Amino acid sequence: MSKTVFVQTVTHYNAQLVEQAVETLFSQLEAPQMISSQTRILLKPNILAKHPPEHAVTTHPIVVQAVIHACVRRGAKPANILLADSSGGVYHPSQIKSFYKTCGFASLETSEGISLYTDCQSTVIQTINGRVAKEFDIINPALEADFIINLPKYKTHVMTGMTAACKNMFGLVPGLKKSQWHMRFPDKERFGHMLMDLLEVCPPQMAILDGIIGMEGDGPAGGTPRCAGVLMASEDMVNLDLAIAHMMGLAPMRVPYLQAAYQRGLGDSAIDLSTVVGDLPVMVDWQLPRSYQGNSESCMDFADHIPKVFTPLIRKIESAIAPQPLVIPSLCIGCGKCKEICPQDTISIVKGKANVHHKQCIRCFCCHEVCPVKAIDIKSFSLFKL
Repeated sequence: MSKTVFVQTVTHYNAQLVEQAVETLFSQLEAPQMISSQTRILLKPNILAKHPPEHAVTTHPIVVQAVIHACVRRGAKPANILLADSSGGVYHPSQIKSFYKTCGFASLETSEGISLYTDCQSTVIQTINGRVAKEFDIINPALEADFIINLPKYKTHVMTGMTAACKNMFGLVPGLKKSQWHMRFPDKERFGHMLMDLLEVCPPQMAILDGIIGMEGDGPAGGTPRCAGVLMASEDMVNLDLAIAHMMGLAPMRVPYLQAAYQRGLGDSAIDLSTVVGDLPVMVDWQLPRSYQGNSESCMDFADHIPKVFTPLIRKIESAIAPQPLVIPSLCIGCGKCKEICPQDTISIVKGKANVHHKQCIRCFCCHEVCPVKAIDIKSFSLFKL
């Protein structure tokens, strides 16, 4: 497997420009040579929630369409290409169909002849060398495919700092069972190792990352769309994400799953730019999540370097001042999606408004991710106000 990361500059979703860039990326990779008329291909986009393409929350359908065309040019039959993902919330055929439609994927079934997975079936499989996870419940298409193409989105993330190729594979876990993993591993370090265990169970053969319009700020759903102007590809998910962290100006060791990868010898503590082919921009003013700014992260970094006898005290301080989800009542529509996904059951709906009980909150920010109207903000608390 090549560790090279390939970059193409594309500044807007023009179908012809995207098609050319994706074809160039495919031609640079070795993995697509495996594709034949018999290959069962799984396309795994990022379908976090029910958002139209212009929100920059989900993988853009023009990118997915270009990937389909590149596969067909290499002999793949459209009938053997399946698009599948499990978004947040209840994993049910009617819901995933509505998500496909809103995100712009439903039309690909008729225009390109591919299939969209709606059966919502999954299978529990055992891990071989799992560091923290001994088994995973995985949606069936990932277990039945011969060739998985990971199609992540370039975004920040309030819990993990960023989300891209490695984190996108968490969508193979069906629906609300993602919340169970947040409950089992509320600390970032073990959650990062869980994501690496999952990546080893279902490794994609390649990734094409949609970074034409990415998201900065409080991603993966509550941030601000911004042009990053790139499509990127690699057969190495960790190296691809290291390159993205470099673009964002985010230290890789602040990203829990990249730190876990480094501890396993799967990546470096910084991107080796010699493995990057193409113009990799560095966006020094890319806005990181508020949960990765200010005292909360500084406190965490400090705790890793002090004598262990003081660690419990530092962790208590960190817990007190760490960012937490905060409901904006004027925006809340009382839909209950936040309550539905909360792994700790710390959210109640009172008089038509969500209410977060912060003492039990594990700060997974799942509620922030799935809120359809951005009514859940990320609030940092000052030590001097406690």
